[in-house]
Amino acid sequence: AAASSTAPRFKANVMDPTAEDDMASHARRLSSERGSILVQVGVAIIVLIAFTTFVADYGLMWVSRRQAQNAADAGALAGAIALGYDDFADRSATGPAKQSAHDVAIANYVAAEAPKVDIDADVYFYPDAPAKFPAECADDTCIRVDVYRNQVANNPLPIWFGQLIGLVNQGVQATAIARAAFGNATDCMKPWAVVDRWEEHWED
Repeated sequence: AAASSTAPRFKANVMDPTAEDDMASHARRLSSERGSILVQVGVAIIVLIAFTTFVADYGLMWVSRRQAQNAADAGALAGAIALGYDDFADRSATGPAKQSAHDVAIANYVAAEAPKVDIDADVYFYPDAPAKFPAECADDTCIRVDVYRNQVANNPLPIWFGQLIGLVNQGVQATAIARAAFGNATDCMKPWAVVDRWEEHWED
């Protein structure tokens, strides 16, 4: 019997050139860094907006806080001066003390706008609200002024960039108390100049 052998057969698979090109293109897209800068720019914009909000909007709030305190201080001092020099007994809304305190307080702008100071509710004396005054004011010689520049008083501070990160409103308020008292004595008086002793000799 004759032995016969069969050679192995190999079948070559020919890939479609179009499919090969698609796979290569997909691989290039996955490894490509094109467009990544857009993500970085987007994150950077958010960070820059946050910093701008801190500098602009938060900075405005701190400046307005100082302005509101100045307005309250000026109003309270004006009211105390009116108590001492104009009419100590007149505590009405038309009296010189309340009128002076109110007019001077609203004359000091907060963020380019007059603050809210109600002459009846925000300018008052010790008998009107004793809990809001220190014990030294029990003799009814003090006047208090409250100044508002916020959303409760319907005059909030402007917001420029904060709305982009969720900040919807901001405001400030301030309080000052002044006292009208006699200044006829002190136990801590300091001299303005050192006294120089000399003798005068006048010649005729």
